[in-house]
Amino acid sequence: MGCPGAFRNTKDPRDVVITDRRQNAPLPKDARWTFYATFASPLKAAVAFGVNDTPKLRRQVQTHGFHRVHIPRMLRRA
Repeated sequence: MGCPGAFRNTKDPRDVVITDRRQNAPLPKDARWTFYATFASPLKAAVAFGVNDTPKLRRQVQTHGFHRVHIPRMLRRA
């Protein structure tokens, strides 16, 4: 993976897609995506997006072009 990028679903901001590139990224067709962030290392992806299995992340990005993550809510609703 080069410089990975993350994209957020415009309807659900906790729905995130991680790709291996920022421009012309192959994103899922079922939603509209906006660019969110880049990260330089697998450790940053693990911390920011809750990715526990980085080898699985790499395999899925290589085969499908992206890896979809749903970030759980940290605090309960007010």
